[in-house]
This record gives sequence, C-alpha cells and structure tokens, in this order.
Amino acid sequence: MYHIDNNPNYDYRVYQPAVEEYEKLVSRRNDFLAKNQSFMQANPSPSQADSGCFMPITGSFIYAHAPDYRSSMIGLNANQWRERLMRLQEVGVDTVIFQAVAWKELQECYYPSKIFNSFKTWDVVTPAMEAANSLNMKFYLGELGSVDNWQGKWDGEENSLKKEQDEHWQCLQELFRIYKGGFQGVYFSSESGYVGERNPSFENAVAKFYGELFTHVRKTMPGLPILISPYSYDCGEKINDMADYWQTIFSKAAPDYLAPQDSVGTLCV
Repeated sequence: MYHIDNNPNYDYRVYQPAVEEYEKLVSRRNDFLAKNQSFMQANPSPSQADSGCFMPITGSFIYAHAPDYRSSMIGLNANQWRERLMRLQEVGVDTVIFQAVAWKELQECYYPSKIFNSFKTWDVVTPAMEAANSLNMKFYLGELGSVDNWQGKWDGEENSLKKEQDEHWQCLQELFRIYKGGFQGVYFSSESGYVGERNPSFENAVAKFYGELFTHVRKTMPGLPILISPYSYDCGEKINDMADYWQTIFSKAAPDYLAPQDSVGTLCV
C-alpha cells in the first residue's frame, strides 16, 4: 500500500501511498470526516463547569520528521526547539514524546548513534531534549521505529520478531548510555494495534516481545515509565474481543500508559 519516496526536493525519506490507493484513501477519509462530524454534533463537548471531569490534553508528540509527512524539524537548534516547545506550554502541554529516534525502513537516524552508523543521520534528539529540559517539560524518548513486523506485515516466523526485539534493545541500551537523566519516560513505537481479527501466533509472539523488552527496561532503568500508543481500528461489536487482545499481548509485561492512537481523528476507538 505504501512505498518509500526518494523525492529529490527533501533530504529525508517518507512513506507515500501508492497511486492506485489514492481514490480509496480519499473516500475513506471523507467517510471518517462525515462520521466524526456527526458524532461531535450529537455529543457536544462538555465544559469543565458542566461536567466537573474535563481533562485537558497535556502531552504532544514531536518528531524529527513524521515518516509519512512532508514537514520536518531536522536542523533546528536548541533555541529554535525551545521557541516551539514554549508554544506548546502556552496551551497547557507539559509532556512531549519524541516519536522515534530512528526508522529502520527509512534507514534514518536522529541521534549520534554507533549502532545505526550506516543510516543517514541528523542529531535532532539532543537539541530537542535540551530545550525540553530547560523548560522543565517531561520528555519521553521514542526508540526504534519499524513497520516490518507490524500492521499486518508479520511473516509468521517468531524469529523475525526476536531479531527485531534484539534491535530494539540495542537501540534502548545506547539511548540509556547517551541520554540517561535527560528523559523522563520511554515510548515504544511498535504498531501492535487491534484490527478486528485475531491471530494467536502473532499475539503470543508479541507478548514475548513486549514482555522481555519491558522487563529489560525496568531492570536497567527502574522507575522509568513506559508509554505505548498503538493504532487501533473501530471494532464495532468486537469491543470485548479487543479488550482481550490487549490483555493477551501485555500478559507477560504491561506498559505504564496505553494511549491508542488516532482514537478520534480517524474514527478508530
């Protein structure tokens, strides 16, 4: 469905939908927008005074560049990052999550790494973290981004997830050595969301994947919270099945925070 674009107008690479997918994607987007608007009209947002339980958004993802967007933060220094983070602070954001320090398929890295020395590299993490720390914002550090085994791309071999697990742990160990004390949480970028169907073999392999990685993190960096924000689709009548899916893949170790992504904007959960 997606290919990696080597557009000469950009220094970095992005995922782009295949041309033959455009019409279907536009139609799906329009359908999602219509349903979202209908939902919002039928369920107006309560004010804090009316509900007594209004909770503002206090966290935001930040990027070197999102893997499927053209915009880029590559090349900003700490002062420029500080200016942008101050804008987030002004609207109540006190936590930022760096989405991924490297992308496996894009062959890109956004921090001074030795293990990804074959990737095209920019140091984006260091100035972004410095700026966040100067503003007393919490900084969650996202680790290795990859789509090889996720979003329905798993080849059915447990060894492929084991190999990727090793890559994630090597990345995390390097981040802990370089940035220990500079971040207040770790973010797992893997897209392990529920898609309306079950695959016991995949779920068991993912349970091992998370179980071992989360355990490594907690032994190495005790007290460091773990955040995960996997995609999920609208499951309709399968809400109990979806809940069981989450219980299964986190049966060996669970994150501290589970924030299903795109829960409103793309009509998911």
